[in-house]
Amino acid sequence: MSFKNPNIGKYVIVRSYGAGVFFGKLKEQSKNCKIVVLNKCHRLWKWYAANGIALSGVARYGIIMSESKIDAMTKNHVITDVIEVIPCTKMAVKSIMDD
Repeated sequence: MSFKNPNIGKYVIVRSYGAGVFFGKLKEQSKNCKIVVLNKCHRLWKWYAANGIALSGVARYGIIMSESKIDAMTKNHVITDVIEVIPCTKMAVKSIMDD
């Protein structure tokens, strides 16, 4: 089965097995879906969902910035051992990128 992520070029939340949680614009995803490349990437070191309790809530509603810790932006950030890629709403993107 061949898979091409429909979220290429869009902002996503990526959860990896060992490196944590990331937010950024999905540039590439490997055929086995285990490796992604994000542009405008930020590590979500600590996050508090604006609504909900999991990353699905973060991807849909965004974060409460005063309760969260978001690291500096990186480009062409390669993330391995990817567990999930969740598309973000415009509301979520705005809340994470506004600082």
